[in-house]
Amino acid sequence: MPAPLDVLLVAGSGFLGGHVARALAAGGHRVTVLSRGRNAAPDGAMGVIVDRADAGAMASALRGRRFDLTVDFLVYDAPDLAWLGAVP
Repeated sequence: MPAPLDVLLVAGSGFLGGHVARALAAGGHRVTVLSRGRNAAPDGAMGVIVDRADAGAMASALRGRRFDLTVDFLVYDAPDLAWLGAVP
C-alpha cells in the first residue's frame, strides 16, 4: 500500500472539492482544505481559512507546510497561480 500523501485542496470545501476531500481522507491521506470559510472543511480534512487574493495571508497560512499534491478547484489562468510563488 502506498504511503499517505499530504494533499492541499484550494477551494476544496465546495461541492466537487468536498467529494474529493472525503475520498482522499477515506483513502488514508492527510487532507488540508484552503477556503474563505464560507463552508466548513469536509469530514476528515483540516481547514485553513484565508483569501487567496491576499498573497501575504496565503504565505502566512501556508508557511512551513509542504504538500505532495495541490489541487486548485478555482484556477482559471496563469495569474490565478501567482500565489504559489508567494509561499516559501
